[in-house]
Amino acid sequence: MRFNSKIFSVSLSLGIAFWIIDAGMETLVFGEGSFLDLALLDVPTQELVHRVIVLALLLAFGFIISSVHFRREEMAREASRKALAESEERFRELAELLPEPVFETDLTFTVKG
Repeated sequence: MRFNSKIFSVSLSLGIAFWIIDAGMETLVFGEGSFLDLALLDVPTQELVHRVIVLALLLAFGFIISSVHFRREEMAREASRKALAESEERFRELAELLPEPVFETDLTFTVKG
């Protein structure tokens, strides 16, 4: 199953932003340690669990949304291909049934094929 990497990247970026904002809030509001310690080096277990859960949920959401988006694009492409094939068939039938010959020209009025 394919997915849109831009949507997935946005969800990953949101997860990382949450991680950084959460560490910043812990540092500024509660003053429990330095930003670097609370962000990466010495993350309390409870905070680590919360951040990993939020990051996993955002990644799952991004994967699901991007997969749905990819499927919709594929369905639209298939509908376009089908409409084009039907249009070509109608044009071909019309050209074959005309009693007068039909010539195709380009912009310089040169007869093609």
